[in-house]
Amino acid sequence: MANKIVYRIGVVLFFIGVAAAVLYHTDIFVPTEALYPCAFRRICGLYCPGCGGTRSVEALLNGRLLTCLAYHPFVFYCFLMYVIFMITHSLERLLTFLHAHTKNKRKPPHHKRWVKGLSFRISYVYIGIIILLLQWLLKNLSLL
Repeated sequence: MANKIVYRIGVVLFFIGVAAAVLYHTDIFVPTEALYPCAFRRICGLYCPGCGGTRSVEALLNGRLLTCLAYHPFVFYCFLMYVIFMITHSLERLLTFLHAHTKNKRKPPHHKRWVKGLSFRISYVYIGIIILLLQWLLKNLSLL
């Protein structure tokens, strides 16, 4: 049940991402010019956990995946998990639909599916948090 909800959210995020890419590539919205500088950095003198995220998203919108990874590994990780989740679930849904409309009217047994969608696990969230905290720690250690 959770995978269905996450998949539906992913479909909505796909359309939001397409809209953001169109706005970015038509120069209607450029995130690095539209957003204010980091208040956390200005007040504390340290990088915040999100520092580099905007540049990372901009690199992602330009298709520069290695630059995206270098600016903020958390953004790249989220993008990678999103792509894997959405592709595997879309293939699973498509193949189940084709099976139901060609040979049988029944869904194939779970163990006989050709593609099984990536299941949502809380451990993926924990991995993301660890990546976020590690990159924050490493960036701030470079200031010392």
